[in-house]
Amino acid sequence: GSEGIRYIRFHPTRPRFVYSSKVKDEDRFELHVCTLDDATGLWSADRIDLGEGRRMNHVNGCAYQFTSDGSMLLVKVVPAGWPSSAPAEPASTGPSVQEVTKGARKAPGRTYQDLLR
Repeated sequence: GSEGIRYIRFHPTRPRFVYSSKVKDEDRFELHVCTLDDATGLWSADRIDLGEGRRMNHVNGCAYQFTSDGSMLLVKVVPAGWPSSAPAEPASTGPSVQEVTKGARKAPGRTYQDLLR
């Protein structure tokens, strides 16, 4: 079972398309290819095996695409050993702020007006 189709990519020259869908109750996507059988006029869908432990990289949109001549399907995958979840605490939560303590030496605020000249 899946939770719906995310992206569809059509083959440039043949009656074929590829789509991915999120697997229910899991944090992963499956990739499927659908091909039209000319003899029967029926579509068949087959799951594409990405290999053990490989996940598609959907960070910048669709993770797969046919080449312009349709000879290959290119799939962006997450590097091996890459964690499946974000780090517990982000590297930076915002700008660095300094508090002025009572009795501290006064100094002018720095400006960088001359950087663009």
